[in-house]
Amino acid sequence: MLQEEKYRADNIVKQALAAWGDSSSESGEENDHAQSDDDEDNDDNETYHSLINDKDSLTMELREAEQSRDDLVVVVVDLKETIENLKKEKDALDKKIANIDERDDLMVVVVDLKETIECVRKENEVLTERVANIEHKRDLSGGSGPKGNNWGT
Repeated sequence: MLQEEKYRADNIVKQALAAWGDSSSESGEENDHAQSDDDEDNDDNETYHSLINDKDSLTMELREAEQSRDDLVVVVVDLKETIENLKKEKDALDKKIANIDERDDLMVVVVDLKETIECVRKENEVLTERVANIEHKRDLSGGSGPKGNNWGT
């Protein structure tokens, strides 16, 4: 396909050069210095080759630009995928953080319960000691205990 386009472009350039040469000779202006046909052919040939070289150079630049564009498209697609993956990772980390926050809340409850249990245990010890003291005083006063309770009789 590129060969075909190059061939067409070459033909267009040749036709343009031929038309340009014809128009200058038809104008009726004669060159005072009378150049030979070989010099004119040489100038036309140089112009033609210069145009072909310019066309080839531009074609190469175009290919490089297209390749750069294609590379950039690939990079953009890769970046979009990376962004999506990072969003998914962020969501997963947000869930983990939420779970950690819940665990932290549970830890506060556990600590509170441990403190409550410790307070209840200390109160139980105090009450047990008080009961033991009361029973001891009762035994010393000659009371018969709960079964032989003669209080108030």
